[in-house]
Amino acid sequence: MEKGDDIMEHLNVFNHCINNLLQVEVKYEEKDKALLLLRSLSSSFMHFQTTLIFGKETLQFEEVVQDIISHVKMNKISGDDMKSAGQEIE
Repeated sequence: MEKGDDIMEHLNVFNHCINNLLQVEVKYEEKDKALLLLRSLSSSFMHFQTTLIFGKETLQFEEVVQDIISHVKMNKISGDDMKSAGQEIE
């Protein structure tokens, strides 16, 4: 994933790849899928990845997906708030 890419598109492509691998009987444990997904994110997620990996005893794929989506939404809202605040000051 490159910085600025759409996260939902990235998640769809990732899931498609995992499904293709399952069709040829390549199986991953939940933790392994979660780690692969985290590793596939752009470098802008570095702090988020570190916090998530060390903040949980075990990683579950679906929880990681939801955490990523929540993180992106919060950053978008924060970014919009910062833009709005900047416009009000001008």
